[in-house]
Parts: sequence; C-alpha cells; structure tokens
Amino acid sequence: MVRYVAPEADIAAFLRRFREAMETHGLDLWPTPKNRKFEDDTGFTKADAELLVRSLRVIDYATGPEPDDNAARSSGEVWVFGREFEGIDLYLKLKLQFSPHVGGTPSACMSFHPQEYPLKQPHWPQRVGTAPVGRKTR
Repeated sequence: MVRYVAPEADIAAFLRRFREAMETHGLDLWPTPKNRKFEDDTGFTKADAELLVRSLRVIDYATGPEPDDNAARSSGEVWVFGREFEGIDLYLKLKLQFSPHVGGTPSACMSFHPQEYPLKQPHWPQRVGTAPVGRKTR
C-alpha cells in the first residue's frame, strides 16, 4: 500500500493555520491517558506544548491529512509529526476542529506522547539527528 505524502507547501500551510488558531484561541490538549502519563512523568506543560508546536518544521511531518479516527470528536483532518523534546522522540497529532465554545472558529488540538514506534518522516533528507527542543533554562 502506497502512503500519501503531503507536499511541503501543504504542510507549511497547515502549520501556519494551526499556529494562527493556537495564537488566537489557545491550544486544547486532549486529556488522553497517554498524554496524561507523559505530563505526569515529565512535568510537560501547556507552555512546553506551545513551544513544541511553534518549533515544528515541514521536515517533522510524518502523515496526513487523514480523517480523525475517533468518532467522539468533531470531524476534521489530523496531521502527525515527530519531534524530539528533551531527548524524547515525541508523536504529535495535530488537528484544526470546529469548536462552538470559541465562537464557531477553528481551535487547535493536539495529542503528544513518546513515539511507540519510529515515525517515517518523508521530507527528512537524511535522519541523522534532530534539532532538539527543550525548556529554557533560567
């Protein structure tokens, strides 16, 4: 089976729209068990998630757009990215979804936790390492 790979321009446009929605309406972190465990184990915060989203690049793309596989959530497409955060390779599922609680405009949502398997990132020229993202030290 051949997997669809989004063109770089489409990925860049999605990241731009996602960041705009995040800046306007905030970032909604899905309270899944995997996300909560990662937060509890590492102290990962909403500010860390926002930093991570701002740092995403086209080459961090793994898959998408694909239909959301969870019928309990509003319809929409999800995009998956992989990014290192403080030495941990993370799986990030991003989505712009219709959200009546923010005036009917798109709100940014995401899933984040350690990768369960290595992600294929088709726009990486050669995966020899990533530019890590981490909390600023004071």
